[in-house]
Amino acid sequence: MRTILAALLSSLGAGALKQSVAGQMIKAVPFVGPVLGMMTLPGFAMAFTYAVGRVFIEHFESGGTFLTFSVEASRDRLRSAFDAARVRRSFRSHATVS
Repeated sequence: MRTILAALLSSLGAGALKQSVAGQMIKAVPFVGPVLGMMTLPGFAMAFTYAVGRVFIEHFESGGTFLTFSVEASRDRLRSAFDAARVRRSFRSHATVS
């Protein structure tokens, strides 16, 4: 299971990884950094968890099993679910501020 999750994370590409790394680097800024880091990392984790859950739900609903799961076949679904989760989170953040 760990290798499947690692493969799914790597399939998100450089953009998502860059966002996560940037979130970690922001924490180095005194005073403001830890607060900003606390705001960015949970968003990435939430989007990734949501996307993995959606991919597995779709896979199992179509009759798949753990043995028939293919990361390569799921890359596009993972990317679209990840982007959808980021948009949902962004929309909710802006909706609560207004």
